[in-house]
Amino acid sequence: GGNGGSSESAVYIAYGGKSKDDMHAYLVVQGSTSSPQWKCRLPEYMEGGIVVSPCGNYIVGAGRSGNCYCWSTIQEGELLRIWSAHYRPVQSMIFSDCGFYLVTGGADGIVNVWSLMDIVARDRNSGRNGRSSLNPIRTWSEHQLPISALHSLPSSRIVSTSIDRQ
Repeated sequence: GGNGGSSESAVYIAYGGKSKDDMHAYLVVQGSTSSPQWKCRLPEYMEGGIVVSPCGNYIVGAGRSGNCYCWSTIQEGELLRIWSAHYRPVQSMIFSDCGFYLVTGGADGIVNVWSLMDIVARDRNSGRNGRSSLNPIRTWSEHQLPISALHSLPSSRIVSTSIDRQ
């Protein structure tokens, strides 16, 4: 969302807790009078981290279980969707430079591309807490070992690295 001015606001995600089983996350916007703008108890340890969409309206967490979680920052922090993104822990994720796609890399060596519109769309077949199936729009499986990092390049290109060095 626009902030009405020409200056950009810095957005930060902070998360931590007493143990990996008792973690909380907070969205903090620099210069905001109502900080944190979003907070929640995380459903699991977010091994692959937590990212904010470029538009600032969505937060996605990458879980140790292979699940991803998407929350809305504008609908009182509502959990919109839980989906199985990988068979093993989600190691890394990043939004494309255009903001339309979320890319995830897993310990299964797979890189998946997800449409943000598909992630946030209301699914009439979703179960309790937004759990539903979601299919990636593109999958790469050239790596033999876990993905270690993803990097976004201009023109919505993504580079993946793995501990297999391929």
